[in-house]
Amino acid sequence: MRDALLTMVLLAFVATNAAAAQSSSDAPTIEQVEAQIKQAEQAAAEKAKQVNAARQAEINRQAQLKRDAAAVTEREQAAKRAQQQAAKVLADAAAAASAKKATLVIKTDTTCQLSINGEDRGTLEAQATHRLPIDPGEQLIECVGAETRVEQTETVEAGRQSVVQLTLPPPAPPERFKRVSEGVKDNEQNLIWAERDNGSDINWTNATQYCSGLGSGWTLPSTGNLQSMYDASGKKTILLNYQGTNYSIKVATPLINFTGGGYWTNEQNGASEAWFVHLADGTWDSFTVALTFSGRALCVRRS
Repeated sequence: MRDALLTMVLLAFVATNAAAAQSSSDAPTIEQVEAQIKQAEQAAAEKAKQVNAARQAEINRQAQLKRDAAAVTEREQAAKRAQQQAAKVLADAAAAASAKKATLVIKTDTTCQLSINGEDRGTLEAQATHRLPIDPGEQLIECVGAETRVEQTETVEAGRQSVVQLTLPPPAPPERFKRVSEGVKDNEQNLIWAERDNGSDINWTNATQYCSGLGSGWTLPSTGNLQSMYDASGKKTILLNYQGTNYSIKVATPLINFTGGGYWTNEQNGASEAWFVHLADGTWDSFTVALTFSGRALCVRRS
């Protein structure tokens, strides 16, 4: 490479000097030609040195790139090994912790809000299976539905699974009677009863007028409505005295003030009689509408 480059330089130099000689009247001396050749050799050597230096620099650069790439690869591999080791440590720790935990498998027939040992554990959907990691030992499990709740105790062991089936009792039916602003609400009959009867004996015509006088919608009850106010169980027995005679009536609620043993209905039996219900025994009779003996008015209206 060096010899070829030197030859090219010498040829260029000789050609240049030959052209110069043709245009000059004086030909160069041997010493001048030798000096020029020496200069050309030195220039060629310097050029070759620069080329070699550039080649070596490129070789060094490529070697450095390879070393850098190898270093990056090693760092990446080291980072990957570190991640794998960290993942293994976490997995081992999780496995060790899991071995110390118990598992509750809970099923419920009704959607409810779960708590374990007083800690809220979210909503359990009906007919779904829920798996919960938990500390071993005795667990107080409570689930509260929209209108009912269930509570039970379960003992679970470390590393074991316990299956719990929660069956929420049906909601209790609403109380039949409830005091409201207008009187006493009868949820069974869908009625509002007056809080008290008229307080004295009254005939059927006046009883009808008494109820209508309470306001729009108020009337005497039907025979069936009044019979539903008799409770044969005697849970609410009221002792009364009528004209010196003691007797008792059995009523369905203590929220109404009953003062008599018999009550008029809104149902007539022909033109001159109306039906009458006895709360002492739940029976009913037909009496003349003019009768006042022992008859009272207990008013009602639709809720």
